[in-house]
Amino acid sequence: MKFALGPSMTIRQSTVEKIGGFKKVADYYADDFVLGNWTARAGETVELASYIIEHHVLNNRFKSTMAHQQDWATSTRFSRPWGHLGEVLTYAVPYGLLGLAAMGAGGHLALGLALLAFTLVDRALLCMMVAGGVVRDKFALRKAWLYPLRDLMGFCFWIGSYFGSSRLRYRGDPYELLPQGRLRRLVEERGETTPARLAS
Repeated sequence: MKFALGPSMTIRQSTVEKIGGFKKVADYYADDFVLGNWTARAGETVELASYIIEHHVLNNRFKSTMAHQQDWATSTRFSRPWGHLGEVLTYAVPYGLLGLAAMGAGGHLALGLALLAFTLVDRALLCMMVAGGVVRDKFALRKAWLYPLRDLMGFCFWIGSYFGSSRLRYRGDPYELLPQGRLRRLVEERGETTPARLAS
């Protein structure tokens, strides 16, 4: 592994000092990613823990939740450009819809519907396997039928990461994403935002 992801990480103090300290990491939106990435670049080993961490998502409003998901996708594009580009191959439902459209236009509607059904079942089964066999999340297991929708939404966020704005809000404040995922804080004045110094 050459990067890390939250919600829980442990790192040696000597490694933190080796990569330049936490203050350097604070300028990045995906601070968990760069913490692991710089650790790997420094010659240290990044390992995926075998422990299952319970992660509870707060019940935010729909609009703020969608904005956060879009910000996350955009941040990934800035942090890992090539990896993010390849992420399009991890979705299934969009290709099922594409198959339905192509087969339907070619007079093979039944085959198109079969392709779409296959992708829907595939995503639901994937969720059931992970929820039931890996993280043992009973709630996710019961809601597995919703995962195909999440798969489609993920694809939409992926598209939006290339065509949307590089600006986002972090803890209520406006920021702009710079190359490599670095943050630049913006100052709001009379309805307009202007660059300020880098976040720290």
